Amino acid sequence: MSKEQVKAILDRVLTWPPERQEDAAKILMLMESQDYSVYRLTDEQVEEVRRRRSDSECATAHARGVQGAPQVVLQAAPGRMKVVSHASAARDLDEIIDWISQGNPIAAARIASGRGSSVLPLQACPT
Repeated sequence: MSKEQVKAILDRVLTWPPERQEDAAKILMLMESQDYSVYRLTDEQVEEVRRRRSDSECATAHARGVQGAPQVVLQAAPGRMKVVSHASAARDLDEIIDWISQGNPIAAARIASGRGSSVLPLQACPT
């Protein structure tokens, strides 16, 4: 995104209702504060993030590696919800985690380690 595009968006924010402007300012200040975090991952922690990401990618490796297999289906017990994970969604999440890790490696590690844990409870839901 160019500086001109950012300026145009910020100019539009100034036309929003005051409470929305305040929300936007809070989000931007939070993002800015993340850039100045005193926390940095050690080499060992970075390696652990990579290992966990690799482990979580095992579930989608088949869908990524085989042409004509665009998804992974997690089967549930009869009468329970079937969870379908598309390979493109897994790739999107990888890219999001990579982007987050540039500014906040701890948050990226937390997301990577919890990946999939919010999906599994869906299998327990009745259909």
